[in-house]
Amino acid sequence: MPRRSAIPKPKFFLKSPKSKEETLIYLIYSYGWTKPLKYSIGEKINPKNWNQDKQKIIGNSDYLTDLEQYMDKVKNSAVEVFRTRGVIPKEDFAGYLDQKLGFAEEIIEEKKMTFFEFIDGYLEELKQELDPDSFKGWKMTFTLLQEFSEKTRFKPDFDDINYQFWKKFRDFLFKRGVSNNYAHKKISQVKTFIRKGVKELDLELRLSQIDFTIKTSEAETFAVNFEELKKLKALTFEEEMDERVRDFFIIGCYVGQRFSDVKKITEKYIDKNLGLINIQQKKGKRIVSIPIFPETERLLKKYNWQTPRSAMGKEMSGPVFNRYIKRIAKKAEIDSIVMKRSLRSGKWVEEEFEKWELISSHSMRRSFATNFYEAGFPINQLMPITGHRTERQFLEYVKHDRKQNAVNVLSKYQELIHQKK
Repeated sequence: MPRRSAIPKPKFFLKSPKSKEETLIYLIYSYGWTKPLKYSIGEKINPKNWNQDKQKIIGNSDYLTDLEQYMDKVKNSAVEVFRTRGVIPKEDFAGYLDQKLGFAEEIIEEKKMTFFEFIDGYLEELKQELDPDSFKGWKMTFTLLQEFSEKTRFKPDFDDINYQFWKKFRDFLFKRGVSNNYAHKKISQVKTFIRKGVKELDLELRLSQIDFTIKTSEAETFAVNFEELKKLKALTFEEEMDERVRDFFIIGCYVGQRFSDVKKITEKYIDKNLGLINIQQKKGKRIVSIPIFPETERLLKKYNWQTPRSAMGKEMSGPVFNRYIKRIAKKAEIDSIVMKRSLRSGKWVEEEFEKWELISSHSMRRSFATNFYEAGFPINQLMPITGHRTERQFLEYVKHDRKQNAVNVLSKYQELIHQKK
């Protein structure tokens, strides 16, 4: 059972405290985040014989003395149930309290799978289905839940997931200084654990278990323009891994796919006659045809018609790739100052960075969309390559440079003025 700094104290309340006649006595026990347990002890008392503030019986009689002893027994039994069972659903708590007081026979319980036990098993399934980088994200979500449980001294089960739980879990994440987008993703994954568990264990899904949202902001990933790609291409390296990551990144900027899809490009997906790469995207399962530009062809040939693997011959790992590409971009002096505005712990924060600090695997797809859109290629020709289903989705990937955009508008204006003269 989770450790606790203090045991919550039960209290007694009368059903009709202003009654002139005897009224039922209820035990009220606030022992968790759900509404308090309301438990009838099956006995009555006249309100004139009860002091609510002091939780004391007033008066002397054999009946009142016996009642006081019985109420002490009810209170102690409730505390004992909490000590041994912890925070459990009210219906279960009342059942165990009935057993303690002799109102029900003790039954041999059929062990139910807990929320954490289910997640542990479900992660084993995901491990077989997902690539290592994606699986790490799900594993981290479970780790955060476990840390949250340790911090709050509360191990939530399916029945304990409600609005109060979500608020506390959100605040726990925010105290770690994470962005709203990260917290939103982790909460979404916990919701997936809940939905899967409810379905597989044949439980009832309540709206309060999944009805919680966090405001998010547009993910800020910066594009690398054609001039900056030339800087990357001009670099020379002493370490083979640096060169492979640089080449992988440049390919990614010319094919417009997600990191996971760029990784799987091999010769079997390449139509050399038409100069195309034909693959099915992992997310959305869309089949896309990608033109092989001269720069793409040069680098694919260099690695026997596939995207570069790591120096050890294995597929690129996302976290490792991101560490390398930042260092490489810094070496290429991609260091213009950019402003990043995001929601962090529920508040808008604007920060200044050198551009290389914000370059990652996500920049490849954004760079393709931005560079080719700004070069004048129609959206309806680019969307079948990127796999976006709507113009709005595609344009979310276009990252205009604010200053360059202003220069372009001015240049366009001057062209129009010159034409009219």
